[in-house]
Amino acid sequence: MRPLRIPAVLLVPLALALAACGGEPPSRAGGPTSTDPRPSAAGASPAAPAAKPLPTKAQTATPGLPEGVALLRAVRAARHPGYDRLVFEFEGSAPQIDVRYVDQVVEDPTGDPVPLRGEEFLSVVFHGATLDTTPQVLDSRQARRYTGPQRLTPGYPVLKEVAVAGDFESVLSFGVGLEYRSEPQVRRLTAPVRLVIDFPHRTPPTHS
Repeated sequence: MRPLRIPAVLLVPLALALAACGGEPPSRAGGPTSTDPRPSAAGASPAAPAAKPLPTKAQTATPGLPEGVALLRAVRAARHPGYDRLVFEFEGSAPQIDVRYVDQVVEDPTGDPVPLRGEEFLSVVFHGATLDTTPQVLDSRQARRYTGPQRLTPGYPVLKEVAVAGDFESVLSFGVGLEYRSEPQVRRLTAPVRLVIDFPHRTPPTHS
């Protein structure tokens, strides 16, 4: 028995009839095919996140206060039983402190003498600190400034006078005038950042 052959002229109407009824030709083994050469969304690799720009000195949590720079907020002096105390309070990072006796306190960077009351003189230098953040920020309108006094004259038994001796390139200097040489005791405190210097009083001589 010979196989039944359908004329080609009849195959075209038959295909059109199937398309009109919504029929789809059976997919080949191995899953559906696609004529789109681009990879499917499911197989695409996730896009790498955009690189974030490195923070600049002006991009800090506190506007106008660059990272790594401390702004002086207050200078206080107090007399206690047995010692006089000098406190420097800062906002921002804790600066490094250098305390030493000098023959004369001079202004940084001019080198001009800084007049102070007292017989002995102490240089107190803070590295990474300033009175004014204008040179460190890109927008001067966001700059922060210290608005307190730049000279104190407490006249205590040891601590006689304190004065600003320079503010140059994030190096803040003070001069301290003392009645006599006293071994300074320096401490660091937090919340807020404070540098505390205590000047012990002389022990009165005892008479036997």
